[in-house]
Amino acid sequence: MIHDLGQESFQQAHAPMYDTLERDSKKPLYSECNKSLTLLPAVLSMVNVKVRYGWSDKSFTSLL
Repeated sequence: MIHDLGQESFQQAHAPMYDTLERDSKKPLYSECNKSLTLLPAVLSMVNVKVRYGWSDKSFTSLL
């Protein structure tokens, strides 16, 4: 979506969401965590597994 719109257009159209995504892409998972492992990729990986295996929202919430 960002690629299709262009980064500036996406930022303007979705400023609050873009700010959150940008912050989460830089926020480490925990204080001693390697700087390359941040919140955004970790959450996206978890959601990807949820979708791939067809987990319900209830079972995913229970897992978390």
